[in-house]
Amino acid sequence: MTAIAATAMYVIYHPRPPSFSVPSIRISRVNLTTSSDSSVSHLSSFFNFTLISENPNQHLSFSYDPFTVTVNSAKSGTMLGNGTVPAFFSDNGNKTSFHGVIATSTAARELDPDEAKHLRSDLTRARVGYEIEMRTKVKMIMGKLKSEGVEIKVTCEGFEGTIPKGNNFFGLLSMAEKLEPVKVLYCGVCSLPAEYCEFGPDFARCKPWLVENAPDLYPDLLKEANEKAADNVSDKLQSVGISSGGADGAPSSAQTGGTSKKEEVKRLPGGKDRQEVIIEKVVRNKRKCITIVKGLELFGIKLSDASKKLGKKFATGASVVKGPTEKEQIDVQGDIIYDIVEFITDTWPDVPERSIFFIEDGKKVQAG
Repeated sequence: MTAIAATAMYVIYHPRPPSFSVPSIRISRVNLTTSSDSSVSHLSSFFNFTLISENPNQHLSFSYDPFTVTVNSAKSGTMLGNGTVPAFFSDNGNKTSFHGVIATSTAARELDPDEAKHLRSDLTRARVGYEIEMRTKVKMIMGKLKSEGVEIKVTCEGFEGTIPKGNNFFGLLSMAEKLEPVKVLYCGVCSLPAEYCEFGPDFARCKPWLVENAPDLYPDLLKEANEKAADNVSDKLQSVGISSGGADGAPSSAQTGGTSKKEEVKRLPGGKDRQEVIIEKVVRNKRKCITIVKGLELFGIKLSDASKKLGKKFATGASVVKGPTEKEQIDVQGDIIYDIVEFITDTWPDVPERSIFFIEDGKKVQAG
């Protein structure tokens, strides 16, 4: 019966395989060093890439396990680095995009003499060819039917690139010179090299450690922490001033029942928070975008559930963090500021579009 049902579905729906593409790959670093007698060679590399997965079917979904991603030299086949793509679900007609990194598994991977010889020959070319290989397991889902996990291999070919100037050295080291290992600072929270934390799943948890131990790598985090500390001091001073009254014995605003201008903007009569959802895009390290969502809890929405739904919908990282004012907000990786409004109103009908605002050039603008 199962075989008959599967055959009938195939005839009716004509399922098509998913497609994968890598629209961009950027070479940040490829360093090859070799000892003077060619007995020891080390490779250090770092690539940024974008992967797009597209499901062309209207009645068939795909559930993917985490991908292993490897980049190889197209000519010699030498492995230059590897990385991963997280597990994700590809719904009907859905297109999913990921930004990731590929790097040597250690600070400097040791190559055998043949590998080093072939790679050195590849790197002398004006343009170097690459290919990307990805492996994973996928389950196909159609209604209540779900297949077993099937291993798939995806190969993307035809890439050519130029090694950045100053990053393709393969110098000869004298055996008299001692090869010093590269010192890598590893994060005390997620155990990744500190410079990769922003691409990991626990970046929000890593932030305090990075501010304390790697401020030079993330200057924006240090600035944010300093601003937060200044706000905390200001709040404490205001609290002391309110509780002790004015300098000449005049009653404070709390004693007279009055509210400040700032409070009038944020509060309704009775002291309740105004029901507004604020969406803001923040650029960090000059290249990474974060979309910040504030105020969903005012509509009775649990932020942890909202964070999971946002992450699943946009196939990206999303987490609940405390903002500069100590109120919780959702940080979503990527620039989804205009796509998110429709998702919010469709997912939570109690949130009207007229209550959603953008922050543009420091001003609050209605989303409608």
